[in-house]
Amino acid sequence: DRPPMYGAMIFRAHVTLPPGQEEFLRRVRLVGNFNITEARFSRAHTQHNVDKLSERARKKKQEQSNSADPEPVVSDLKSNVIIRDGIALLSNASFRVPGAVVRSEGSYDLTNQVINLHGTLAMQASLSKAVGGFKSIFLIPLDPLFRKKYAGAVVPVRMTGTYSHPVFRVSLTGRK
Repeated sequence: DRPPMYGAMIFRAHVTLPPGQEEFLRRVRLVGNFNITEARFSRAHTQHNVDKLSERARKKKQEQSNSADPEPVVSDLKSNVIIRDGIALLSNASFRVPGAVVRSEGSYDLTNQVINLHGTLAMQASLSKAVGGFKSIFLIPLDPLFRKKYAGAVVPVRMTGTYSHPVFRVSLTGRK
């Protein structure tokens, strides 16, 4: 399999592998952090979605682009990680693209690839501008509720599902 993304990576960790009969992923213990800079996703569909997120977050429309085939957006991804009993606990995680940053925490089960991350998405654009189109009219009254200092909108988000089928949602209920 090809990696999900390409980019320069810095990875620091302390790894312990206690003896035992359990499978490797359940025995390994790791405490560390990583940073992937100037990353591009290997799946075209995923990279397209990241490009669209950046475009909407910056209030930039595709037709405003100077090029018919714009350069893919690069991303930065970093987090602290603790792995124990087959579960990776992520803290101080951030995913940054031009115009937006997601800050999150949560877990990733290494054995069954289940994702459970929650956090916030901060965008340069207001909520109504990011959504655009006819729906944006209904969101204009909500813009002041999501506007924060230094951001056009900050909304709670969740990422659940599995590695092969992630589900991204705006989560107005927070961490529940």
